[in-house]
Amino acid sequence: MRLMQRVDDLQLEVDNPTEVRRAVESLMSELDLVLGFLELNHTGFSKILKKFDKRTGLATRDAKLKELRLSHSFLSGGGGDIGMAKEQLEGLAVRLDRIIARRTNEGKKKKKNSKNRYIFD
Repeated sequence: MRLMQRVDDLQLEVDNPTEVRRAVESLMSELDLVLGFLELNHTGFSKILKKFDKRTGLATRDAKLKELRLSHSFLSGGGGDIGMAKEQLEGLAVRLDRIIARRTNEGKKKKKNSKNRYIFD
């Protein structure tokens, strides 16, 4: 939550919110890759356990997958902590877009006069 509380202050602290927006987009991309990797490994582990159960006649798959989900919160639906971080970054991206749009509109209102001073309409 502290991330979202600080977002509104960005307009005062960040010289170039477009660069911050690009960095947030890059981080969200990386998190998507991590979430995909986690899902792929979870699927692979599940298939290995299924084959193990088939060959041994045991029924360990469901118990082991449940144990894995409990001990590793990021494997729960939506990516757990990683998924929540990605959602927060998406919210940050939306707010940055608003800040960028606001600054763009403010920049359009400025004009240079003949003495190279900025004036407002």
